Amino acid sequence: MQRIRGVLLASLSINLVCGFMSAIMTGYVTVVLAWGFFARPSPPPSTPSLLGAKDHETSTIYLSWIALFAVALFLIYIACFGIHSARKVSINHLLRYFWGAALGITPLVLVTTFAFDFYEISRSFIRHHWDGKAMEGLRLIFCSQGAEAGGKCAAPVLGGPNFSSIQDWCEHYHAGADDCEAIKHAALSQADKWIYFMLLSAGLLGVLNLVSLLVSMHLCVRLITPSVIMTYANDNISYLLLLPAG
Repeated sequence: MQRIRGVLLASLSINLVCGFMSAIMTGYVTVVLAWGFFARPSPPPSTPSLLGAKDHETSTIYLSWIALFAVALFLIYIACFGIHSARKVSINHLLRYFWGAALGITPLVLVTTFAFDFYEISRSFIRHHWDGKAMEGLRLIFCSQGAEAGGKCAAPVLGGPNFSSIQDWCEHYHAGADDCEAIKHAALSQADKWIYFMLLSAGLLGVLNLVSLLVSMHLCVRLITPSVIMTYANDNISYLLLLPAG
């Protein structure tokens, strides 16, 4: 019994560390993306891009990262509660942890899948909305100079609706300059590497978290026995069935 309890505490500690690391990363990305919504707009040297009028659609990717952050916070709470329950060796607390962990498996699988599968979508999204307000935070970080975040670095896709290329756009708005495309390309390359690292890290942490979560649930079953878990489930199933009606 003490050995199982010790392994359970170790597994829960892994959950907690993974949750904290995921929360830090996803929280950072969320803040960077949110910057574009709440910061002052950059001085507008450019004409609206082909997608500039649709910046409200960027809320989709923003909300996706908020969901990742929320799941990480939930897993931190579950891990902390599990550690508290394992130290007290309280059957009631361990039962609540078990069902809380079971509740967290589905969103964890979903956000882990998102992290692995959505790199190309995120990359394409950033490129097509690069000149929009929602990408202000990324431009401030990755443009060669902060002042360029709303200037040459914010060149619209293909030069926007009024120009045939970025080169034409650059010459028109920046006194004949010809380096806008190079500045934008360098910033986008860095942003691509950054988003790839963040998504890959979030995915790997999600896998590790999922494995340790399943191990923790298995050890809970070993400690409190399947019959006690099923009795608890049968006693509370009527309340769970009321959730859709609410």
